[in-house]
Amino acid sequence: MSAPLTRLGVPKLWHEDRARLWRFARRTVVPVTLRLAPSAAYGVDRIPRDRGCVLAANHFSGIDHPLIGAFVPGMTYFLAKSELFEIPVLGEALAWMGVIATRFGAHASTCGTATSSASTSKEPASGSVIRARSRREA
Repeated sequence: MSAPLTRLGVPKLWHEDRARLWRFARRTVVPVTLRLAPSAAYGVDRIPRDRGCVLAANHFSGIDHPLIGAFVPGMTYFLAKSELFEIPVLGEALAWMGVIATRFGAHASTCGTATSSASTSKEPASGSVIRARSRREA
């Protein structure tokens, strides 16, 4: 059974408008995320608000993605392991949010997709977040 929430019509709740979904997520997911992982951000003021950009963010756990989304202004297009899209419900939610599926070893094409997403977005302060792996992880 694939895409059960889509078959139920859940995307119609935000009229299939990704910007509307992001506004909803900021009102619901961000407070929960910050409650679970109280955090602060620095350098956010250097993120351009009048055009897209590509951010390279190192992360250590699954909570890092919602934290980054909480602090980055505007819509954010994340990269995620393609295997996550195979998980029911989670894969749907990732697709709805505009997450870009990637496989390790496919960095060049993935970076091009991320750059394209950031530069062609109609949302003024959108950004693509690339997960930077540290040498310890390699």
